[in-house]
Amino acid sequence: MRLGHLAVGLCLVGPLGAAACGDEASSGKSVVYTCCRQEDLQKTYRPGETLTLHWVAEEKEGRPAAENVELTAVMAGPTGAAGAAVGLRLTAAPVKVSGSPGTPPVSEIAIPRDAPPGDYAVSHSRRGGGENVTGEAVVTVVAGG
Repeated sequence: MRLGHLAVGLCLVGPLGAAACGDEASSGKSVVYTCCRQEDLQKTYRPGETLTLHWVAEEKEGRPAAENVELTAVMAGPTGAAGAAVGLRLTAAPVKVSGSPGTPPVSEIAIPRDAPPGDYAVSHSRRGGGENVTGEAVVTVVAGG
């Protein structure tokens, strides 16, 4: 079973800057990021490949939670029978996002050529504006490379 989406709010900055980030009475917009595209999580991976998580940006009405946000991802496993990760812990470089979304951000994790096959927990998080929002998903690494 594939799990989790992560919501992240960002203020849009542009020619209308202050209006887009105005007081609660204004009809500002925010950008909500979720991790990640379903095809990123439903695909099987092989040792030596790169897990690329495409953060999905969606514009929403409402006051944003933060202007500067850090998106992170960690892959750990393979998971044992009790769901605990054993073996590898791989971390993507943090992605810092602010303002309006240009190209949607990505997190990349290189899977080592000697990675054992199995299910790996993928933890993703958003930090910013005094909040830390996390989520989890599972990806599968198969033998071969």
